[in-house]
Amino acid sequence: MSAAANAIHWSRLLAPFLGSPFSVHALDRDTAWSRPDARLYRYFEQQGGRLQAVHGHAEALPFADDSFDLVTCQTVLIHVRDPHVAIREMQRVARPAGWCCASSPTI
Repeated sequence: MSAAANAIHWSRLLAPFLGSPFSVHALDRDTAWSRPDARLYRYFEQQGGRLQAVHGHAEALPFADDSFDLVTCQTVLIHVRDPHVAIREMQRVARPAGWCCASSPTI
């Protein structure tokens, strides 16, 4: 499963706990996975949110500094060349009072 597919799955689990309105930006380096189907967009709309799938790399997130209240990834850090760079990028795009959460299996 790709990072965007994981992000969307992970975000679907989190959606009921997010305040409405909310926005989810799911990132993947594979352009094929950066375009989820319309059912996923409708799901997030029904939950009071908005989904945006984005092409990019975890080590160079295409977002401005201090952009998000929550930055999360699931099963991504084991697939990137330098997990420390990816974590620094997560911290960079999180707002000062925001949260970063990474979930990965052990290797």
